[in-house]
Amino acid sequence: MLERLLSGQRVLQRSSSCCSRASRLLLRRGEPGAFSLSSSSSSTSTSRPGQREGVRPRAKASPQDATLEGSASASAPSSETASSSSSPVQLPDLSEARQQKKNLLNKKKKFQGRSEKKRAPRRQYLSEYRRNVGLCVVDESTGLVFAARRVDDSKGTWQMPQGGIDAGEEPREAALRELEEETGIRPGSVRFVAEMSDWLCYDFPTSVKSKTYLGQRQKWFLLKMNTEALRAEGKSFEDAIDLAARGEEHREFSEWCWMPLDRIAEQIVYFKRDVYESVAKEFSPLIKRHFNVTTTTCEEAK
Repeated sequence: MLERLLSGQRVLQRSSSCCSRASRLLLRRGEPGAFSLSSSSSSTSTSRPGQREGVRPRAKASPQDATLEGSASASAPSSETASSSSSPVQLPDLSEARQQKKNLLNKKKKFQGRSEKKRAPRRQYLSEYRRNVGLCVVDESTGLVFAARRVDDSKGTWQMPQGGIDAGEEPREAALRELEEETGIRPGSVRFVAEMSDWLCYDFPTSVKSKTYLGQRQKWFLLKMNTEALRAEGKSFEDAIDLAARGEEHREFSEWCWMPLDRIAEQIVYFKRDVYESVAKEFSPLIKRHFNVTTTTCEEAK
């Protein structure tokens, strides 16, 4: 008995699924007579006038809902109405901000230019030395040597006259010319005693303004004052010396004095010290042999 009831239930379920498939097919085609079968009960569906078949009818809005929708639409106006009724939007003035930005960019460019200028590679030195002459002028009555201080020297060092050799000029010619330009001593007021066979060199330090050459290559001469010529002119050694002979604008020395040669080597600027020591080693024996050497110091400078 139980088996029969179960088999009957299976038959009803199969028939119900078949009816549902047929109803869905008719609804898709739009043919009348479509029906639906639910699991609990079966009922025929009737379509209302103006209703599309197979589409669920839309519920009508109640009068209360319509009133609420009307009040909401009245309280919230559309974006078009709001935009048309409100005043136009005022954009901020950016001219001042643009000018400030432009000023900042200009300052940045100037700073970069200065930094690049500071970082620029230093000028390359030439790999040669400038030909130069050095002059050791002796007072034959004392055996002391002419020494002077440069105008641009703030360290208070002493040195002997020197200068460059021009193109096509002989070293002795350059020596007499430089002596007259720097000290005012004329060529006829001195005589050559000796000269060094070797050329002495020194390098320019980085602090020296003239950076055209690597340094100086010097030819040194020993000279003495021509006593006879000075007496004929009625002049003394001091009268023959004029540091501003070419004018104050061309003056190279601020003061001068007579000094022992070995002491000048102690008073010279550091980068010329080796050269002056070689000059003192070469000329000091000659000075002691031919002249009366004293120990007069520069406090007696004229």
